Amino acid sequence: MEKIINKRLKRYLEKNGLIPKHQAGLRSGYTTMDHVVTLENEVNTAFNTDKITSAVFLDLSKAYDVTWITGLLYKASRMGISRCSCCG
Repeated sequence: MEKIINKRLKRYLEKNGLIPKHQAGLRSGYTTMDHVVTLENEVNTAFNTDKITSAVFLDLSKAYDVTWITGLLYKASRMGISRCSCCG
């Protein structure tokens, strides 16, 4: 059931342009390596032009453990995604 919901959600988000263009997650044809390559490009460009590049890395491994479900459902409803009869 989760795979079906995930597939439909991804399709809906992409079709309606609700995923930011710089996000790789949930987008077909993109991987986390896209961001690694982009970062490498930025670092090389800055190095070659005597500029500075900064990066911030966040550990979100426990993010889902503290997700505010009510807020998440509210944001989803604002995007046109609502609960279906099969999911409660």
